[in-house]
Amino acid sequence: MKPLLLLFTVVITGGVLNLFPSSADRLQPSDLTYLGAFRLPSGTTDIQSWGWGGYAMTYYPNGDPSGPSDGHPGSLFGTGHAWEHQVSEISIPVPVNSVSKNLAALNTAGTIQSFRNIYNVGSLEMPRIGMAYMDAQGSQSSGKIYFCIGQHLNEEEDFMTHGWHETTLASPQTQGRWYLNSPYNTYNTNDIMFDIPTTWAATHTGGKTLGTGRFRDGGWSGQGPALFAIAPWTQGNPPPTGTSLQYKELLRYDSSNDCNGSGCNTMTDYHHSDEWAGGAWLTAGSKHAVIFVGTKGTGDCWYGDSNGPCLDCAGERGWWSTGFEGRIIFYDPDQLAAVAAGSMEAYEPQPYAYLNIDQYLYHLTSTQQWYHTSAAAFDRENGYLYVFEPYADGDKPIVHVWQVTASGGGGGGGDAVIKLNRSKLYFGGTVSGQVSPAQTILVENDGSGTMNWSVYEAGSWLSCSPGSGSGSGDISVSVNSSGLAAGQYSAVVSISSSEADNSPQSVTVYLTVYSATSTSEPIGQFATPADNAQVSSSIPVTGWVVDDIGIVSVKLYRGPSNNRVYIGDAVFAEGARPDVEIAYPNYPAAYKAGWGYMLLTNFLPSDGSYQLTVTATDVEGHRTELGTRTITVNNAAAVKPFGALDTPAQGGIASGSSYINWGWALTPMPNSIPFNGSTIRVWIDGEHVGSPTYNLYRSDIAGLFPGYANSNGAVGYYIIDTTQLENGIHTIQWTVTDSGGNTDGIGSRYFMVRN
Repeated sequence: MKPLLLLFTVVITGGVLNLFPSSADRLQPSDLTYLGAFRLPSGTTDIQSWGWGGYAMTYYPNGDPSGPSDGHPGSLFGTGHAWEHQVSEISIPVPVNSVSKNLAALNTAGTIQSFRNIYNVGSLEMPRIGMAYMDAQGSQSSGKIYFCIGQHLNEEEDFMTHGWHETTLASPQTQGRWYLNSPYNTYNTNDIMFDIPTTWAATHTGGKTLGTGRFRDGGWSGQGPALFAIAPWTQGNPPPTGTSLQYKELLRYDSSNDCNGSGCNTMTDYHHSDEWAGGAWLTAGSKHAVIFVGTKGTGDCWYGDSNGPCLDCAGERGWWSTGFEGRIIFYDPDQLAAVAAGSMEAYEPQPYAYLNIDQYLYHLTSTQQWYHTSAAAFDRENGYLYVFEPYADGDKPIVHVWQVTASGGGGGGGDAVIKLNRSKLYFGGTVSGQVSPAQTILVENDGSGTMNWSVYEAGSWLSCSPGSGSGSGDISVSVNSSGLAAGQYSAVVSISSSEADNSPQSVTVYLTVYSATSTSEPIGQFATPADNAQVSSSIPVTGWVVDDIGIVSVKLYRGPSNNRVYIGDAVFAEGARPDVEIAYPNYPAAYKAGWGYMLLTNFLPSDGSYQLTVTATDVEGHRTELGTRTITVNNAAAVKPFGALDTPAQGGIASGSSYINWGWALTPMPNSIPFNGSTIRVWIDGEHVGSPTYNLYRSDIAGLFPGYANSNGAVGYYIIDTTQLENGIHTIQWTVTDSGGNTDGIGSRYFMVRN
């Protein structure tokens, strides 16, 4: 009779267990970025379908060779209806992150090979299946899909659990069956399979590169997940039927049949109600982790039904807990290596972290729900983790996708280092296809040596240009909301380089799609000058504005509302208003909400009072008046120098070692500015860097301002070596002092360095 373990509790908070010292080689939950999900195709019959299925899965790198070049190459093999676990092969569409959990927004996989009854498990009681594709091993001439088979109740000794078959399902040439003569063989070796990295296996398991294991509720398999390394191809091609496979034990806890809850060696926070249904060996650069995916019991644990302990329950009887969570638990391969070497017992490794994934799941009906997830598969080359969620699409599962990256470094192994100017971008769009303007990711090499990089965008509604580059460069990111339902979406742009030690790096792109009537007008402020200000010469007209889709223009006018005269368009300066970016973090391009226009009041018709008005227009055509200001211009009484900078423009881009900073300066008579420009000072980021070459003629300035001492030589320039500046935002200003000792600043602005 099964032992009962009643009402025990272990409390752990957060996502990190911290039972062992931290290792720089460990992947962390933060290294997994959720990309979204996709749906599965329809079947042909109740059994030959994905309905009530999704309990085994493996990634096939050679699958779907004629499919779209969408950044998700290869295919997935998986099992359908749980009565027979027939096998089908599907394509991998681009995952969609629908924050509103809208199934209609998800892409649907296509069928490459229809369901075939490969395993013939229809006679087994609640069969269990695991599968893993591996390229040709040993003397094999083709890659194989390895499988393991078990059932819920199975006391038969030496039950034949393992085999392999070809990837062509119409002619599988199934071989087997074999078994592992391990403790609890019928319960801890026949539900989970995945490949083990060859370099690790060569060092620690004698080249055994196939992992097999299982967790069975109630602890009969061991009170935590089990894992063994095998290499069937070393015992024949194929091994004879009935072969006892050689294995290396990597992880195994005490079975509940061997102890009665006292002195047992168990996984930390173990519950008999746990369900670890999938696993994978993750790698990213030099980082790694062995993960198990499943449903974790929390709170109290008992045998009975959902209401409490009982032996003859009317409800769904089994192992229950107060609550359940969908989790990914992380094990350190270094500790599994210690087990393989005999320096650590197989029950000593413990999860060092976990990731609660319930926030991404679609089919959660209560906090006491069984089966949050099922099988998992890993695309090692591209870093994608695939996980089945059963019953999320009616009776069918859906597939969730995570990108696995070594965010702390260890990617390409070179001396280059990928540096990005931001980690998130926000866009808005409408169901009719109006979207935010494109935004830019700046890529830099923050290390040494050459860095060639490539771009991948994980979203059908997302596009990037260019797709590759060298050194530093800009990537333009655009979105397309046409055909998307109203809701929230996210996808990841990955930038990778074989020369960069921290490759790949990623930017998460968020898109909110609004219905036609739910968008808002721009919001913002007209900040300077102050109302009723007394002004002369050049004055900055500034403010900020954001919109749920995007701003297309900010325009400055003079005059009353019934007779306004257009002055000019303001420009946006990235980084000028960090306070607004903090206040509106999810608005598109909030990092460049600050706008400005340098108004040279000398160009106004005359001295006197003027009403200034600023309006903002968004993508959908909504027009908002940001405010009005009255200014009084008195240039006739002005004594300070005035002028303007022509380059760089407000928010403009400067690059190269010989960038020319043009400007001009005059001062009212009777004073003058030295022709050698010695009293004009150039300031970059608040630091005095030199004086311009001055006294150059420009006809428009001479014509507009005749009679000044410097009218025929008002223009100057200063050469800036922008390679000595960090890529990113900077400030520049000239200050001018005339012969009368009058000083004023001209042309103060933000600009961007791009090298």
